[in-house]
Amino acid sequence: MGNLDRIQEMLVKAMGDQTTLVRATVILSSNVTAGTTGYLVSLNGNIIQASAADGVSVSNGDAVLVAVTGTARGQAEAFILCRMSTTGLHPATGTVTVVPVGSQTITVVGADGVTYTAYFLSSYTPAVNDNVEMIFLAGVPYVTKAGATPAPAPAAPVGSSTPTVSTGTSNFAASDSATWWGPGGWGSWGSTSYVYSGTYGSSTVNGAWFYGGGPTQLAGRTITGGRFTLGPRQGAGNYNSPASVNIYTHSSWSRPAGNVSTVNGPTTVTAQPWQGLTVYSLTAAQAQDLVNGGGIAIFNGDYAAFSGVQSNAQSGTVSIDWSR
Repeated sequence: MGNLDRIQEMLVKAMGDQTTLVRATVILSSNVTAGTTGYLVSLNGNIIQASAADGVSVSNGDAVLVAVTGTARGQAEAFILCRMSTTGLHPATGTVTVVPVGSQTITVVGADGVTYTAYFLSSYTPAVNDNVEMIFLAGVPYVTKAGATPAPAPAAPVGSSTPTVSTGTSNFAASDSATWWGPGGWGSWGSTSYVYSGTYGSSTVNGAWFYGGGPTQLAGRTITGGRFTLGPRQGAGNYNSPASVNIYTHSSWSRPAGNVSTVNGPTTVTAQPWQGLTVYSLTAAQAQDLVNGGGIAIFNGDYAAFSGVQSNAQSGTVSIDWSR
């Protein structure tokens, strides 16, 4: 049983035994008679008036499928069911090939390989190579973008995981501190409990703190910064005035035979009269010097003295920030 036979069978059940499906041609698409709207169709050369299903849109010359039903008075009523394609089945999908600027139509190659000039929905902005769905109204194609589910996210490699970054701060107390004076060496200037820096008369001295390699346990971590605790200021030089202090790093694990060699600096700070323990920032490079086995030194600047580790255990304490 063909498609037309099935449709006719359904119409017979709904409209009566005298219903017949026929092909017809529209010869007048509106205003059949004064005050009415309808169609005139040609059935094998016979011209009859026809009505149409809601939503059916046809034009003069269109081939249509008409249901003709006989009445008790022998008259026939015609009902246009749909427009019939004269070129075969229309494609349901296509690909956009041309998008003219400022045009209401685009060029689409249908799945049947035929090139169509198509209208598009206002909600769709066409682009070349878009896959589109095609709907034909009275033989005219209209298109909109075909939807697609998103591609699955790529699977993570077996055994892979997002690395966890940990951060922290490690504190290290100084193991020793001392003052260097050229003529006498370490501990030969002033009080051995203090750390001096600057020039007094014709003599220049500098102080240093040592860590015995304690910070080297952070080797391999990324060093991001640090802090140094300067001991309380003592009564030396112009102790009632602010003093400029230059903070360096040096390369020695413990007291060397000679003076220490500076590495990075200075970080210049101002020590106030009789200030207590005071924390100053170190650069990441200076903190890294400590992890490399070095220490802290104060050179040049104004002549001043500060408690060393011998008189204040917190003097020289360093805090090192890291990540890994």
